[in-house]
Amino acid sequence: MRIRVAVYCRVSTKSEMQQHSLGTQRDYYEKLVKSTEKYTLAGIYIDVANGVSKKGRTAFNSLLKACKKKKIYLIIIKSISRFARNILDFLQTIRDLKDWGVDVYFESEKILLS
Repeated sequence: MRIRVAVYCRVSTKSEMQQHSLGTQRDYYEKLVKSTEKYTLAGIYIDVANGVSKKGRTAFNSLLKACKKKKIYLIIIKSISRFARNILDFLQTIRDLKDWGVDVYFESEKILLS
């Protein structure tokens, strides 16, 4: 059975350099998921927003709703800082994902939370 995987990408500004980074993240992770036989791509969620709070991060909140509905079982993210900068939001979100049966992999840190 293939695992439904989502990718989450975030940058904090609309600067040209950040937009290039965002495109690079998206392309890299899309290829990674599609080239992994046991994965099926469930979506790529992209925000250009501050990571301090979940407020204003429309794609992140959509991702969480899809996870809660059991449409996603693994989220791949470049790094913890792309996921959250507020430790309370981070911990609560990870707890929610765990309750919903969703794993999170932070590639830069090589950490899988399941």
